[in-house]
Formats: sequence, C-alpha cells, structure tokens
Amino acid sequence: MEKMSQKRKEKWNNYYKTATADQSVAAVLVENATLLPKHGLALDLACGRGVNSFFLASLGMEVRAWDFSNTAIASIKASLAHKEKIYPEEITISKSSFSEQKYDLILCCHFLDRAIDRAIYNAAAPGGLIIYQTYTSEGRVDTGPSNRDFLLNYRELFFLVRGCKVLSYREQLVERSEQDTMHGKAYIIAKKVGRTE
Repeated sequence: MEKMSQKRKEKWNNYYKTATADQSVAAVLVENATLLPKHGLALDLACGRGVNSFFLASLGMEVRAWDFSNTAIASIKASLAHKEKIYPEEITISKSSFSEQKYDLILCCHFLDRAIDRAIYNAAAPGGLIIYQTYTSEGRVDTGPSNRDFLLNYRELFFLVRGCKVLSYREQLVERSEQDTMHGKAYIIAKKVGRTE
C-alpha cells in the first residue's frame, strides 16, 4: 500500500512540475463569486498549486490549503506574498485529517473521495458552504481520471451534500467547447443548514 501511495505521489509531483498544471480558477468559483463569503476560514482540499486558494484569499478569506504533493505545496509557498492568509500543508487527506475545526467554506475541486463526504459535512460550520467540482462518468473527456472510482455518477453531487441547501448546480454533458471548460464535469455549491452527524 505504501509503495502504491509513493507512486501516486510521484505521479502528482511530476504533474505539478509542468507549466500547464491547473492554471485557471475553478468555474464553480468564477461563475458563483457572488455566493462566496468575503471573510472567514476556507479549506481547499487537494489544492494543487493553489490557484483556487489564491482566489479565495483575494476575496478576504483565510485559507488552509491541503495537498499530498510536496511539489504542489512548495509551489504555493514560493508564490505567497506576505499579505495573503494562505496556509499550505502537505497532507494525505482522509477522515482522520479533520479535527474539530469548522470552516466557512470547503472546496473539493478535481478531488473525489466518497469515504470522507461526512467528514467534510461535519467540518463545515453552520451556514458554511461545501463546494465540489470534478469530472463525471457520463461526459468522459480526454482529461481527468480514467478510473471510474474518481468519476461522479450522474447527479451524485446531491448525495454528497445531503443535509445541505443547494445554492448552485451545473452538470455539463453537452459537446465539448473550447470556451466552456465544464464539459464532462459537474459542480455544486451547498449551504450547511443542519447539525453535525
């Protein structure tokens, strides 16, 4: 298992060394900027080189940025100016990663681990946002994971945010467009209204 984990880490480290790795802010954030908090604590899961973390910080949020790629975390640290409140941490994300800390926004972009959906829910503060954007199995494209374990089923996002009020949802299954980066992806923004489980 440790050997497999090391191979995965090497794969992602190599990915984040490329110049083209995750250069754009996630569509879910750009298209729904008016729904996002302008202060508070955010958690960016599998943050990569931190493009979404920097976007959230630019809104006024303090951001905890987690990724298991030390290359990605080093890239964020190298890009930080002193004014940004971004705290990158190299971490293998699992249920045990979450403490009693509550977040006003939790972002899971291009990261899908169904085993932690309740941990994410419990880590969201009352009124906090849970945001997912990732690849779907229905609209397969030539980017993203090929392993179906890491692909959303149709409308699965509603299950992942059960107990929350959905504020925005988009699932793009139409033909690919150069102008639309959402082909073969889905996103959801949900507000936690219930108690922790």
